Amino acid sequence: AVARNILSDKLPISQLMGLKKDFSNYWISNLFEVSIGNDTYYYATIENSDQKLVLKSADSGWEVYSQKDKE
Repeated sequence: AVARNILSDKLPISQLMGLKKDFSNYWISNLFEVSIGNDTYYYATIENSDQKLVLKSADSGWEVYSQKDKE
């Protein structure tokens, strides 16, 4: 596997639009791409004042990989 940090403008357009639509009240604090063979996955850490979520790219958009409430 190969992993690298990327900027949001390097996401496929469908993934970027899904983030903007479904998580508009969050900001991206970390974003990276993982390539395993011919498959590529994206992981985005997004935050707002109350939560920190790690999302994993999925065929239909994004799925929550982990979730943590801020104290």
